Amino acid sequence: MGLTPGKIRTLVLFSTIISALSLVAVFAAQTSNLSTLLTSILFLAHLPVLWISRRETRAGQVLLKWMQTPEFVQAGFLPLTSFLSTGLGLLTWIFLFGPGSQVRDALIQLSPVIGWGLVVATYLLADLGVILHAGGEKRDGLLIGAVLFAVVSYVFLFWLSYQFFPFTIDDAYITFRYSKNLAAGFGPTYNPGQPPVEGYTTFLWMLLMTIPHFIGVNVATVSKVLGVLLTCGTFALVSMLTFTLTREFSLKARLFFGSFAAFLLARLPITSTHAISGMETALFMFLIALMVYLVTLGLLNGSRLLLWSPLVGLGIGMTRPEGNVITLLVLACGWFFSTPALRKRLTWFSLGLYILPGAIYFLWRYQYYDLLFPLPFYIKVLRGNSLFAGADQVRNYLLYLLPSISVLLLVGVTRLRKTYLVFLSPVLFLLIFYLFPAHSMGLSWRFIYPATPFIGVLVAIGGLTIFEALRGGLRSTKPWEPLLLVGLFLIGVSNLKDVGNEIVEDKLWGDGIANYRDLGTVLSEYNNRHELTLAIGDAGTVPYYSDWQVIDLFGLNNREIALQTVLPQELVFAEPPADLILLSAGANMNRISNEHAGAQLIYEEALRHGMAHIGTFTFGHFNNIWVVGYPDSDLAKYLQENFVFKERK
Repeated sequence: MGLTPGKIRTLVLFSTIISALSLVAVFAAQTSNLSTLLTSILFLAHLPVLWISRRETRAGQVLLKWMQTPEFVQAGFLPLTSFLSTGLGLLTWIFLFGPGSQVRDALIQLSPVIGWGLVVATYLLADLGVILHAGGEKRDGLLIGAVLFAVVSYVFLFWLSYQFFPFTIDDAYITFRYSKNLAAGFGPTYNPGQPPVEGYTTFLWMLLMTIPHFIGVNVATVSKVLGVLLTCGTFALVSMLTFTLTREFSLKARLFFGSFAAFLLARLPITSTHAISGMETALFMFLIALMVYLVTLGLLNGSRLLLWSPLVGLGIGMTRPEGNVITLLVLACGWFFSTPALRKRLTWFSLGLYILPGAIYFLWRYQYYDLLFPLPFYIKVLRGNSLFAGADQVRNYLLYLLPSISVLLLVGVTRLRKTYLVFLSPVLFLLIFYLFPAHSMGLSWRFIYPATPFIGVLVAIGGLTIFEALRGGLRSTKPWEPLLLVGLFLIGVSNLKDVGNEIVEDKLWGDGIANYRDLGTVLSEYNNRHELTLAIGDAGTVPYYSDWQVIDLFGLNNREIALQTVLPQELVFAEPPADLILLSAGANMNRISNEHAGAQLIYEEALRHGMAHIGTFTFGHFNNIWVVGYPDSDLAKYLQENFVFKERK
């Protein structure tokens, strides 16, 4: 059963009226030009839809026929629930962020569009709920539970993302520096005027981050908002993937456990951490989930969307290099499990949408950077300290994730089907591959975290299996289902016991990034023409804001150090020598330790060249940063006057 033609026409009319009221509100409030433009487009887009649905044109008949199908009701419930929950999350941000916040101001400008989406989604969800309840059990509250679980999941993501918002991984600013230089016309390079190097490993994210530089908005804020929205998109895809894979179960239970799969992802604090970290993790996870969903639809429902999965796979490979292996594994599953006719078409689509453009991109980057792999690959993979350098990180990730969900996961494993390999292949690859390289700057297991949504899908399938077994075996007239749902909720919140400490730690990290930003800004005001040289290990935030030439002491953006042809201390004092050096001193601000990437060796060499310790500032909980320069220079005097250093004990 689907929506009736009369109900569809009423819905279109209702949506048109709400969009018109939003437009009136925009003009009355005299909001920004962008808000007026978007709301006007929204209203104008409704007019042809209203016309074709009323006049029953050919397009209108197609629309009416599509919305009358049961598939529209079933497939639409979870995306609409996600849309509603995302809107509620955005509204919570308006109240959480203080006056003057860029995020709050943008959301206030967009509030008419957000409000339209919330009202229409609520109206349509109510209609779909009535249809799905028709002929159902009287006390079946699974649909209400599905919406509630989704709302809790999304709003919690937005709330925790707000708490973590100051947190940014310093490496994100490495990518931002490449984006900034590309937007400025220097090309995707780290040091303008020098031979280009490839210190980023996420070409697609780097391209996306050129947009805020072109339009003149804060790139970190854009990356965080986009990361949260991409995470919401992953929630929706995970829900729909769970629903698609469980066709043998009852409809409303499938819808509920689809929302439960998203809840399993949202309740992890590391989900919010990766959403606002500034890195490409959220984009990588979203694209993998999208490709897996398209291939799964093709295999189970014969959907031609399968044929577009290679294009998504191209995006995966351009987001992270190891994504190419994931793309090939998922395409292989699609090829082996599809029909011969679909298999042939998938081969041609893979050639045209993935292999050829991927080869063109690889040839361009090889010609531009003159290396087969990005510099981080040579440091993190080829220079690993031991064969299983990442094994501890993989083990710790599994110990963090699995204890509370192990029973449901084991039950899900008992229902394995060959089509499950589509979403399990990325999980197996990430967990196996990252046993070997060291997880440098792998905060909160960011390299293997994209496996998490698919583990959640298998857990949700296990929960659905138990639920249906109990409902079929128990003949009780008492409402036992709410008790089970409460139990599922408690399982979900088991990872929140240390969330308070994580909020504190991330805020301390955010304070450290703020100190880096302030120093970079001060250096930029002294000279921002790429004329002076800075040597630093954390080669993201300070280089991004300073616009100085940079020697990356870790080698992520320096070919000689990455390939080990020159020692860092030799490069720092080669002609021309660095004008300023930043070294990680550790917890004790009064001495420097060689355990921080050879900092002591570099400092001793600096003393021999007439440099000295100018000042110290903090980064995080247990680290102090020493600023080393020529003590009698104008730069040293300028820093003492314009930057707040920590008092020595």
